[in-house]
Amino acid sequence: MLSFLALNVVSQELIQRATKTMTYSFEDCSSLLIQGEKATIKITGKPQNTIELKIQLVAKHKKQTTALNDLKYIKFVSEKQGAQLNLKNYYESANAKIESNLSVMYELTVPNDIAIQLNNLYGAVNILNLSGKKTFDISFGRLEMQAIDGTTNLQLRYSNLTAQKMNGKLTGTLSKSDAAISNCAAEMDLNMKYGTLNASLTNDCENVRIAGTRTEIVLNTPAIDYNLDLKTMYSQVEVYDKVVTSTYKRVSKSTTKSIVVSTNYCPIKIKLK
Repeated sequence: MLSFLALNVVSQELIQRATKTMTYSFEDCSSLLIQGEKATIKITGKPQNTIELKIQLVAKHKKQTTALNDLKYIKFVSEKQGAQLNLKNYYESANAKIESNLSVMYELTVPNDIAIQLNNLYGAVNILNLSGKKTFDISFGRLEMQAIDGTTNLQLRYSNLTAQKMNGKLTGTLSKSDAAISNCAAEMDLNMKYGTLNASLTNDCENVRIAGTRTEIVLNTPAIDYNLDLKTMYSQVEVYDKVVTSTYKRVSKSTTKSIVVSTNYCPIKIKLK
């Protein structure tokens, strides 16, 4: 249901900005698919049954009339298929002379247990308070997550990750992307290629598996009671401030917690936080 439509032009010192804002409300949705391009996306989960969406189309140009004219080349589609809501934006470029910088901003409030599949090319994604199954495929952007539970799968390319208060299970591949995760209780199974990982684990974090390629990996643990299986090539392994062999294993019968990490050309560091 389209509930609000506004057209606004804001002048700046050098760049004119034309915007078109729409708000929607959708009911009875158990899953959400977003296909974004040059989009900034913010999703907040709450204990509710509806999806509330505010979407803003943005055109920027030195000339106000040009920015306003180019807004028509931004296309947005919403479609409900059964219990799944599909949202998509794209840019109509065939036979068009687009002079403005075009982008889209999504702001959604959703049921916190909804299943989400999100694809975005160029742009920042911010996720808060979600517990359903989630898949994020992001290129040339940024992903920020906070208060996350359930299963989360990541496919990130040239897109840095910042996460806080992670629970459940975190899987996926990060390529040429850096990751910083704090207060992580989630089981992690990640492939890292040409980046860095710095994660701070909680007592509830039982298992960590990181397979790295030219990735520096730093894990901060709340205690030393982890089974360790660490391996790097052409670099070194450091365990609780002590340099050990580049292939290092430690097994303890008193715990089932495990950390398995491999990489090459970069160090592995296990630290006590």
